[in-house]
Amino acid sequence: MKISRSFIIGISVLLVLMFVLQINLPQRYSWAPTFSHKDKNPFGCYVFDSIMSRSVPAGYVVTDKTPYQISHDSNNVNLLIITNDVNISKIDVGAIRHIAERGGNVLIAGGRKSYNHTSDSLLMKNFGACFCYDYFSITSLKKAIKNNMSRAHDTIYWHKDDAVYKANMYPVYSMMRGKLMMSDSICDAEVLAFLESCDMDYVTETTVGEDGVVVEHVVADTLSDETPATKPISRLPVAIRTKVGKGSVMLVSTPLLFTNYGILDSITSEYIFRLMSHIGDKPVVRTTSCMKTPDVEEAEASPLRFFLGQPPLRTALYLSLLVIMLFLIFTARRRQRVIPVIEQPQNRSLEFVKLIGTLYYHNKDHSDIVRKKFAFFAEELRRLLMVDITDRGADSRSFSVISAHTGLRREEVESIISDLRKVADRESNVTEYGVKIYIDNMNMIINKIM
Repeated sequence: MKISRSFIIGISVLLVLMFVLQINLPQRYSWAPTFSHKDKNPFGCYVFDSIMSRSVPAGYVVTDKTPYQISHDSNNVNLLIITNDVNISKIDVGAIRHIAERGGNVLIAGGRKSYNHTSDSLLMKNFGACFCYDYFSITSLKKAIKNNMSRAHDTIYWHKDDAVYKANMYPVYSMMRGKLMMSDSICDAEVLAFLESCDMDYVTETTVGEDGVVVEHVVADTLSDETPATKPISRLPVAIRTKVGKGSVMLVSTPLLFTNYGILDSITSEYIFRLMSHIGDKPVVRTTSCMKTPDVEEAEASPLRFFLGQPPLRTALYLSLLVIMLFLIFTARRRQRVIPVIEQPQNRSLEFVKLIGTLYYHNKDHSDIVRKKFAFFAEELRRLLMVDITDRGADSRSFSVISAHTGLRREEVESIISDLRKVADRESNVTEYGVKIYIDNMNMIINKIM
């Protein structure tokens, strides 16, 4: 008992120590961009939102309201949208224009994970630019830093030079910046910041058709055998501002800098505050309705989401679930019957014996009782001693065997069996007193053999 108690106490102490050590171990960061208000990882916005709420003079709040809902509020506010996959609808564009036309400023810090013709065309037609495809992988970034540090970095140039902010340069990792495709047909777009690089894998130019379709094609491949002096230098805008009504709309292709990582970095934080200063004159509302969390993206990729997105398949799925539910209910009702309590079977053998004995007693048929007992007696001797007392020709052997196994004299055995044979052959009748003598003799012989 003492050993068992000591073992339990030892295991308990080890478990507590493991739990304490696990809590105190440094946690690994998740580099998945979430832009969540509660996410404290590098690409969350917990610290970013906290700092902005104390830095924006007119106020800063985070809400899940859509741009349409915010545009119909009575307050005149500025709007901030941060997402790494911009998917703007026609209603969203109308809401953004409504906010800007009444004097508000909208900042969209975004990127593009997949091609979206509708969203790109709406942005290009209304604001003069759209976001290009970008890709971020912490594994690829570490590999690029290890292999070639110079190719892992780019420089963002602040192009706007005025009395408030002078031109400046901000080095960033290449995978943390995107780029914008601008339309030549809209001249109101003002470039605030751009990339000037000749180390990119390729240089592209963008054209926009009359229908608003964006076409991007490669004009130079910098991985060729050209010398650095002959490589083309491209200026790729990363932040532009377009006048819309009394306000403006800003498109910024560095959403990963509008995070905890970007605001805590001493270099990029200045770049972020320069951009935020353009929307700091009014209360800033950051909406989270335009960003997709990893959980939402995983749910949209599930086969069930496809079924629910198609009305005929959705109806068929609901009907199937209803039929299965009805089947389960009716099957359960059919099988849930009241089970009666069944008493355990009782042994009625003794009552049966007493009943038979009472019948023989009332009928005064004592001889028949002895005959039935003799038949049972003869069968027991045949089973136990392999003798047949009903065969008179084998009496000499039978009596000797019985005498040897019971210890009775041979003459006594012969006398008992001879008297029983007379009753069995109906040569004599048995009185009420004689029944007990005959049955006791047969029981005596069986008991001595056993």
